Amino acid sequence: MKKLARAIVKMRRLILIAAVLLLIPAAVGAIATPINYDILSYLPQELDSRVGQLLLETDFHLASTNMITVEGMPTNELLAMKAEIDEVPDVLNTFWLSDVLDPAVPTEMLPADVQQFMFGKNDSTILIVQLGGSSVSEETMQAVAQIKKILRKDCFFGGISVILSDTKELVMGEMPWYVLCAVGGCLLVLFLSLESWLTPFLFMLGLLFPLVYNFGTNIFLGQVCFITVSLAAVLQLGVTMDFSIFLLHRYDEEKKLCASNEEAMENAICKTMSSITASSLTTIAGFLALCAMQLTLGADLGIVMAKGVALGVICTIVILPSLILFFDKWVEKYRHRTFMPKLTHLSHFVSKHPMPVVVVFVLLMIPFGLAQSKTDIYYNIFAALPQDMPGIVGTNKLGEDFGMMTNHFILVREELTASQMSALCDEIKEVDGITQVVSLDSITGPGFETELLPDALMNIVQNGGYKLILANGRYKSGSDALNAQVDELAPFWSNSKKSVGDFTCSMTNLREAPLSMRSNKPCMGEAALTTTARQSMQIRQIVLMFIL
Repeated sequence: MKKLARAIVKMRRLILIAAVLLLIPAAVGAIATPINYDILSYLPQELDSRVGQLLLETDFHLASTNMITVEGMPTNELLAMKAEIDEVPDVLNTFWLSDVLDPAVPTEMLPADVQQFMFGKNDSTILIVQLGGSSVSEETMQAVAQIKKILRKDCFFGGISVILSDTKELVMGEMPWYVLCAVGGCLLVLFLSLESWLTPFLFMLGLLFPLVYNFGTNIFLGQVCFITVSLAAVLQLGVTMDFSIFLLHRYDEEKKLCASNEEAMENAICKTMSSITASSLTTIAGFLALCAMQLTLGADLGIVMAKGVALGVICTIVILPSLILFFDKWVEKYRHRTFMPKLTHLSHFVSKHPMPVVVVFVLLMIPFGLAQSKTDIYYNIFAALPQDMPGIVGTNKLGEDFGMMTNHFILVREELTASQMSALCDEIKEVDGITQVVSLDSITGPGFETELLPDALMNIVQNGGYKLILANGRYKSGSDALNAQVDELAPFWSNSKKSVGDFTCSMTNLREAPLSMRSNKPCMGEAALTTTARQSMQIRQIVLMFIL
């Protein structure tokens, strides 16, 4: 240990030069590391929600489908806007009634289900925008940005891709500001508690190295989640700051006992290394414990933070001593008295009355524990976003004008006849909270020649061996009512596992699944199918609930 400390002190100039040079590739790596904004991608791949999402994405191209609520717009202007949206790269289709009917047909002549689905309150109608990429691909983000520019007044763009696009803008815009706030807060505390005006800036400079190294080495992970990127810098700053303070205090103590600053730093490194190494290992173990989560977002955050703490220890032992020795004369020049109270009386009181102090704090655990048990937990991650974001406003508009708080995409085998599909839709309508159920067969009825319909429409409603049912609900995502609705729907296919062989049937509400997983219900096979139509369905991969 002593030899290592002597080598660090002796080669401090070379260490500083190497540390600065290493910032260059680290910064390049940090910039080049892709940021993943798709929270659903961190679900276990074997979950039926993930299987269903990929099925919608590959066969139906519906994983990044979004909806535009249009209020009070004349038909000719609506059609002109629709044509402009169709010209946007990566837009596969913008669906409206004009794709299947003459716009001049009075809405009163349309089937009731179509009227309810396509026309809502406030003289509103709905455009369905089908994008070609995944919900968070770069092409999708660019398409969403271009569509926003095309929209006229009183047009509200909602859906998962729109919300993720807004989230990306929000994170990238605000991250520098809250990192700056964290740095400012740390500097204020350090100014008040340390004895030199220069030392706080020295600490921040020392922490810059492990921070940039950590973000730069993220490139070896392939990508990192936007939540990790948002939290990692501030967390690393707070967790590793103590290491620098330990080293500086030990160095100040050793300077009073040693003949030279170099010898004092050698002793400080030796005595600090053991304490901060033990402290950091417990912190690293805590972060690595997140890797045990099935939701791999835990592993993403855990690995990045464990790596950040390890790099913080290394830089504190190797780089910070070099900085302190290099700037030591300026540190001494700008010394001042500390402004933090010594708390001498409090320390004497605690040391003289240990048992009463312990009893008081144990008793305090009771009310705080009760308060914690009363704290509500929400599972809808979008509820934490600003409610004035365009994507949130657009999605909420679907609920206000059309009663679409949630949209459930249900995939069933295409072997089902029109009458069986209609019967299934009628039964789903009876489920509490379901406001509308729409499928091609329920609208056209038996005997309709689907060859007469445009290919663009058929690709949406029937593809890859499956038919699509769209069920709208009035309950908010992540709510107990929606989970109860999922439970009520589950018996519709609980026995179908016996007939599908290679897939387990389940329902999952995708918007809440990344946080709670509570809606994922593997089929157990206890509930009996009660109608002949259900018995003949042979549902192979059932229901993906995808919140637009």
